[in-house]
Amino acid sequence: MGSVGVGKSSYVIQYISNKFVEEYDPTIEDTYKKRIIMDGRSITLEILDTAELDGCCSLNRDFFLRSCHGFIFIFSLTLMGSLEAINGYRDAAIRAKDSEQIPYILCGNKV
Repeated sequence: MGSVGVGKSSYVIQYISNKFVEEYDPTIEDTYKKRIIMDGRSITLEILDTAELDGCCSLNRDFFLRSCHGFIFIFSLTLMGSLEAINGYRDAAIRAKDSEQIPYILCGNKV
């Protein structure tokens, strides 16, 4: 989750395919899968890459967030307002999951 233009889709594509994408069309919604080994077990990550959720009605946003098992909050090092916006995304995830204990990663992008 993160503000528009921080590189969420490029980050996901690079993780899934090990390829850096210079230019990318803005995302409406894409789903990616990647098999990884974690703690000696093979698991499949399913990553839903969506457009920014701010414009989404709160019922749809909350449904989406409740279904997540973890979150990646991405901000751009070139857009410092995007770092401040992370608090709102984290708060939305906490409210939707009804728990202060949500698993997440904070990622600064566009180095």
